[in-house]
Amino acid sequence: MRQNPRRSLARRLHQLVAMALAALPAVLAAPARASAQAGGTVTGIVVHTDSRTPIQFARVEVEGTRLRAATDERGRFRLAGVPAGDRMLIVSWMSTGGQRAPITVPSGEGIDVRIEYRAVPHALSEVRVTGASRVPQWVVEAPVAIAVVDRVESRNYATTGQIPQAIKGLAGMDVSSNGIYDFNVNTRGFNSDLAQRMLVLMDGRDLAIPFLAAQEWSALSMPLDDFERIEVARGPSAALFGANAYNGVINIIGPAPRDVTGSKVSLSGGELSTIRADARHARVMGRDQQFGVRANLGFSRSNDWHLSRTNLGDLEKEYARRVDTAAFPVNTPAPGFEVLPLNGQSLAGLPGSASGAPAPVENVYGSTRLDYYHANGAVGTVEGGAARAENQLFMTNVGRFQVDHAWRPWARAVWNDPRYYVMGWYSGRSSEQHSMASGAPIEEKSSLLHVESQWNGSARNDRVKFVLGASYRRSLVDSRGTLVAVEDDARNDWSAGAFGQLKVAITPRLSLVVAGRSDGSNLYDAQFSPKAALVYSPTPEQALRLSAGRGFQTPRMTNFFLHVPLGLPADLSALEAGMRTAFGAALSNVPQGTLFTQTAAVPALALGNSSLDVEHVNSFEVGYRRELDRRVSFTVDGYYSVVRDFVSALLPYANSAYSPWTAPASVSPSAKAALEGAVHGALGAGSGLTRLNDAAGTTAIVYSYGNAGRATEWGMEFGAAFELSKRVRITGNYSYFDFTVDEGVPLVPGDLIVPNTPRHKGNVRASFTASRFDAWSSASFATAHDWSSGFFRGRIPSNQ
Repeated sequence: MRQNPRRSLARRLHQLVAMALAALPAVLAAPARASAQAGGTVTGIVVHTDSRTPIQFARVEVEGTRLRAATDERGRFRLAGVPAGDRMLIVSWMSTGGQRAPITVPSGEGIDVRIEYRAVPHALSEVRVTGASRVPQWVVEAPVAIAVVDRVESRNYATTGQIPQAIKGLAGMDVSSNGIYDFNVNTRGFNSDLAQRMLVLMDGRDLAIPFLAAQEWSALSMPLDDFERIEVARGPSAALFGANAYNGVINIIGPAPRDVTGSKVSLSGGELSTIRADARHARVMGRDQQFGVRANLGFSRSNDWHLSRTNLGDLEKEYARRVDTAAFPVNTPAPGFEVLPLNGQSLAGLPGSASGAPAPVENVYGSTRLDYYHANGAVGTVEGGAARAENQLFMTNVGRFQVDHAWRPWARAVWNDPRYYVMGWYSGRSSEQHSMASGAPIEEKSSLLHVESQWNGSARNDRVKFVLGASYRRSLVDSRGTLVAVEDDARNDWSAGAFGQLKVAITPRLSLVVAGRSDGSNLYDAQFSPKAALVYSPTPEQALRLSAGRGFQTPRMTNFFLHVPLGLPADLSALEAGMRTAFGAALSNVPQGTLFTQTAAVPALALGNSSLDVEHVNSFEVGYRRELDRRVSFTVDGYYSVVRDFVSALLPYANSAYSPWTAPASVSPSAKAALEGAVHGALGAGSGLTRLNDAAGTTAIVYSYGNAGRATEWGMEFGAAFELSKRVRITGNYSYFDFTVDEGVPLVPGDLIVPNTPRHKGNVRASFTASRFDAWSSASFATAHDWSSGFFRGRIPSNQ
């Protein structure tokens, strides 16, 4: 049932308060003051050695203890309960190595210190990442092409609340947008609506919607400027991360409570009547500050640029603003218009123009995290939260869906020791939405339950390092017959994997990395994903990498089990009348109006294909990283990949289970072939007219999926950073992409293999940072390129 989209702001605020009340117990459970402790309190400021300007987000630790804090926007920090005596503070910033500062703490008293941090540019050799090998390592040692967006960089995009905006400027990234929160994020070719070729993890938790296997970017339960960092690894990563790490991994790392202590409230607004509010409070507590707690709340509301398409020609007019529809006509599905307007609008009749203002996209979220910091360095974490989205529009290959409301609860628990971790998480979705093309209501209740464990070890004085792990997942999906046929609905599917990586230092400068993962599921055949890399580092500031790997992408649940109307039923009464005139007596035993079962209302359906295979990619890469004088760094990466077994678009006769329509058994045998030829000739060879696999052999128009095709892609990605001064930084990148389709490998009839990726694209960005002020400016370009996805096939013009 569709919800009334015109709800008051008061109700949204009520939801926000409800989430706040749910989050408060963990915060209020903390005593107003930490327990009386032996030792004293250390407060202080961290500044650059040369400029004397404060450093935000620096981490200050007391060596040999669990005590840790992060500096605020004024460079200030506070550590309570520091044991009395001579102590050592370790200060680190922006993932760089630590600087040591000795202090003497008087018993029961407080001291204030000033720490001057070496004012050196951010060095490539000092950046640590985990998204390359599932363990922390220096970025120059990573066996993949990887880039990092740190907290200082991501805060520039915090007002948008959109992670894709923060990473779209990285080398090789393709980020297209269908709306305020509907992004397609990909790298290295073959982008699509509901893009799923990059695995997106937040603290190890898969953010994809279970049924669509795509991201609901509006459901993140944390403001963008609170993330510790965002790592983007490019290239097949299935050897460690499994299914759908096809073109890479986006690894989002949230902050520990002890790294963001204090309170923060932010408000922002802008075009499209956008308003956003975020609040966060974090603190550490306990006798030895062994507990940390963090709570987040947020709300956003914005108009979108979507338009209703309820009148004939609306779709063509909309695309004509951006593409040459004369050269590339828009493929408008019958009957040529959508039957529902956007939420908030109304119709006098169909076809016709919608009136009124569309309802804004609204989101509200809340989350809480509790950490336990063990003396040996291990951290135990329990956290959870929820997000609620309304009026968001999704572009899918069966047309547009509008979300009336979607509820996204989640929870995670992990014990993370320096040598191993054990983690379990839950992610759910409960939603009501509707198809704009057919008007059909869509329900979805789904969840992912996931457990995994990993062990890290070393031998021979750390010359040999290894990673071993395994995971198991349950996927539960119930659409109550609105997305999946009843006999395939209320699904409970499983997948499991075991993985390992071995790194061997052949010489002090040359390392060999080999990895592999085996995955199984009740939905697809067992898969093995190997990878190997040689990394040569003549100096700590540079590295040359050669690698080869394999990845796979599973079809979405929609590809396997979709069962929804494509639009309104087709009336083939005129066609039947013509056939009766032409064939006369041959149809005398066929009752009037039943030549096509129910001729006046032939269902038009989008159906899945449970026999689909996974897509595969085999890739060969070379990469080089170099840093010069700590002020200039650059990366160059090249790749050559073979991609095969593409899952096609929704097409007629793509699925062999639905062959072209055949005449009823009661038709004279001598006339059957001629009748069938006449019907398909009148409708066209690609009409999709077929018979369903039910007992009655019901006539229907069916579009479904198939597997076919092979393509070769290659490209280059170049990135550079220049520290012009301690306050001015310029970064830029350029990417080249090309491909060919293997003409000797058959395609699904009517399908196109189009990478949806520009051949040339690039970005440049300049930033200025001072103690209380920062500014930045950026520019980007992309050349014109073809795009084929869903019902749209055309050419996207160049843009700057």
